[in-house]
Amino acid sequence: SHIYKGTHLRPLSPVHVKLSQGHVSWIRRTRIGGDSWQGLDVALGEDIEIYRVQLLAGGVVITEFDVSTPSLTIDEAVLSGADTLAIAQGSHSYGWGAQTRISL
Repeated sequence: SHIYKGTHLRPLSPVHVKLSQGHVSWIRRTRIGGDSWQGLDVALGEDIEIYRVQLLAGGVVITEFDVSTPSLTIDEAVLSGADTLAIAQGSHSYGWGAQTRISL
């Protein structure tokens, strides 16, 4: 027997994360139509665009933001208490996708 998990629906992890003076930005990836070399923004493949940004300290989430654009400004005081930044893209049909994690 086989248990269907729908892993082909899981959003890919964001890439090219940049963090400077409390401003974090990233580029989303897609599972649909993302192989074009025209330099255009890739297809979202979802009804809405949503990301979960988490700040962690010692592996524990200390704060979390849900945003609808691939960028966020975080207060430096909040950022200073974290050692890891994690970003995941959301999907209506799957839930939260694979995380990109960077050490701070």
